[in-house]
Amino acid sequence: MIEITREYANWILALPTALIFSGVLLAVSRMKPEYHVLVGRLMLVPYVAGIVLLGELNITGQYEDLWWPGITYLTIYLVVIFYSWHIWENNT
Repeated sequence: MIEITREYANWILALPTALIFSGVLLAVSRMKPEYHVLVGRLMLVPYVAGIVLLGELNITGQYEDLWWPGITYLTIYLVVIFYSWHIWENNT
């Protein structure tokens, strides 16, 4: 059984936060289409933050323990980005 440490909790909290952030940005881009380029750039912020966090874990030596939660987060969030833009492009 996996022990939920502070590091795992950070990844567990990061995904819903990133999804809520993306949902808000998608709603803004649908209400104000002129902001869609800015929204697209802002949607990458949680993704880049995840990459930075993985890099930090590599430096601190915790990389092996948290590799799978980090990759899972980045993969799911990348799918969310592409799916959000697919929805946005088809509804504008």
